[in-house]
Amino acid sequence: MLNLVRRIAALILYVGAASVQADPLPSYSPLDQPALPSVLAATGALLDIRQVGERLVAVGERGHIVYSEDGGQQWQQAQVPVSVTLTAVDFVDDQHGWAVGHGLVILATADGGLTWQRQTDGRQLVGMWHQQAEAAQQAGDDRLAMKLQRYSDDGADKPLLDVHFINAQDGLAVGAYGVMLSTDNGGQSWHSAAGRLGGEEDRHIYHIASDGDGIILMGEMGLLYQSGDRGQHFQPLDSPSDASLFSGWYSASQQQLLLLGLRGTLWQGDLTSADWQPLAIDTQYSLLAILPLTTGGYLLSDDGGGLWRLQDNGTTSRLSVHAGFPLLALSAGTRKAAPVMAVGLQGTLAVTPAAQP
Repeated sequence: MLNLVRRIAALILYVGAASVQADPLPSYSPLDQPALPSVLAATGALLDIRQVGERLVAVGERGHIVYSEDGGQQWQQAQVPVSVTLTAVDFVDDQHGWAVGHGLVILATADGGLTWQRQTDGRQLVGMWHQQAEAAQQAGDDRLAMKLQRYSDDGADKPLLDVHFINAQDGLAVGAYGVMLSTDNGGQSWHSAAGRLGGEEDRHIYHIASDGDGIILMGEMGLLYQSGDRGQHFQPLDSPSDASLFSGWYSASQQQLLLLGLRGTLWQGDLTSADWQPLAIDTQYSLLAILPLTTGGYLLSDDGGGLWRLQDNGTTSRLSVHAGFPLLALSAGTRKAAPVMAVGLQGTLAVTPAAQP
């Protein structure tokens, strides 16, 4: 696992974490320092990307959020109130979005990603966790109480790794050591939802896959949970692998699930029958992102810079495009000449797969 973390450290835990935990200047915190303007913002480590109407929005290290109005040819830097590494972004429409990252920070935008405001961070969550720990202990749930009190004691030392909003009001954010937060008012207030997974769950949660009311959580050492009621309740699923799962694709109507993970882990499952099939892929690199193509099949990326086509029949083939750096996220593009945009540890890459997304 250590070698993987070194290769894709910005994705998982460590890029930017040291500056949150140990700062030589007590008066300075990257949670309070706005992201500095940089002409290299779009060529540094970018960890996630979304298509927002005719705009592309990507987030990454040092609090950088960049956007493009011309399909990724030119990028501009957004106004961001923090300089910690940002790990994930999600939008519910062309205007309203959320980004999460190190220090348990959650940001929001109401103008399509041009400007961002802080909603919360780990320092503000400390008191909430302490109160919920006391309530859990009074209810007799000692494991949950210990976990929540540990979160409170640790403060802003953990990253959030993914965020998903079902609509403009209801959202989830997940991260390291089983952290899960929820909101029902668009992020005006965030609450701990770790108890929905049980007090014993402390594995990292890397990804939220959703379809309608259905939500799947994926994470470290085969972590797999399912919700059918928009994340109000979760049940653990029997995972087909104990490898860490970094991404996936979920169809609630068909109860079909694709899992991507460590060292070429690739599984297809039918949740109705609990039948799992491993899919063959000729790589030992870790699979990190998946994008469905409108003409059928999927595009996959790995931490070696490779891109793969996954057909609906389960066969895989490698594209001739090779980034030369880990590709952490994929998005549909906004130009026919570049129908897919990928981002990774050295910025952006325009991709033209055999099929249009």
